[in-house]
Amino acid sequence: MSHPLELSRARMDRAREHFDALVMLVETLKSESQGPANLATQLRDPERQRPRRVCMMVGEIVYNLRAALDHLVWGLATRNGQVSVGGVGFPVCDSPEHFKQVSHGGMLKGVPRKFYPLIASAQPYLASDPANAPLKLLQGLAIADARDGVAISLIRDAGGDTGVAFDSIGCYDNAPILPVLTYLSGGVQGIVESFERCF
Repeated sequence: MSHPLELSRARMDRAREHFDALVMLVETLKSESQGPANLATQLRDPERQRPRRVCMMVGEIVYNLRAALDHLVWGLATRNGQVSVGGVGFPVCDSPEHFKQVSHGGMLKGVPRKFYPLIASAQPYLASDPANAPLKLLQGLAIADARDGVAISLIRDAGGDTGVAFDSIGCYDNAPILPVLTYLSGGVQGIVESFERCF
C-alpha cells in the first residue's frame, strides 16, 4: 500500500513546478511592459488586461494546492478501508458548527476520527484573520477559477514598476500574485506536513 500522503506530495510538487514557470512568465511580462508606451495604452489590449497564460498558470497552481488537501483526506479514508469515497474532501469551514456539519455530512467519510482535530485545527475560523487565512483564500480562488477564471491584471505600482496582481483576494485589492501564491503554498505545505508526523 502506498503512503497516504503520496498524492498530496505529488500535487505539491506539481504546484511548485507551475510556480517556477509562472515566475519566469511574470518576469517576461514585466520586461515587455517597460517600453516607451505607457501602461494605459498597453492595457487597451485585452491580453494585457487579463494575461490569459498567467491566469491559466495561477489556476493550475490553485488546483494542485487544493487537490493536495483533497488527496490527503482521500488517502486517510482509503487507508482506513473506505472504498467508496465520493464527495470526500478537505473541508474549509467558517465556524465550528460548519465543520461539524460537513464532517458529519460525508466530507470526511472514512477518515479516522483521530484526524478530525488536526483537520479542524487548519480551519479559517481559528486563524487570527479568518478572511485572509490560507484555506479561505485558496477556496475563494479555486471557486473563481472553476467559474470564469481567476481575475488578474497587469498593474503599475507607485514606484513605476509593472507587476501582476489579483484584482481582489480576501480583503485586498491589487495583491501581487507571487507573494500570495507563496503564502498559500506555505499554508498547504504546513497542513500536509502536520499529517506527515502521523505516519
